[in-house]
Amino acid sequence: MEGMDVTFPQTYAIYERAKLKDVDVDTVLKITNLKYGWNPILDNIDSALGLGFICRVHGEVARGEAPVCNVIKLTFAVKIGM
Repeated sequence: MEGMDVTFPQTYAIYERAKLKDVDVDTVLKITNLKYGWNPILDNIDSALGLGFICRVHGEVARGEAPVCNVIKLTFAVKIGM
């Protein structure tokens, strides 16, 4: 939860779907996404790890934040300028 201005009791309240007045909406979204990102991991703890599974977890964690969820872009240009 690094970088988020939220306490453990607030995190727990968000996890339990309580409404809080003093927590930023983006923080609530991130915590909720992390909650749902853990579900497939814990439900498939003994399963093999594959690209499809990783994409599914990424889709949950990045929902509403990343421009494209459930996809890992394997080809892209990287440029470093000075």
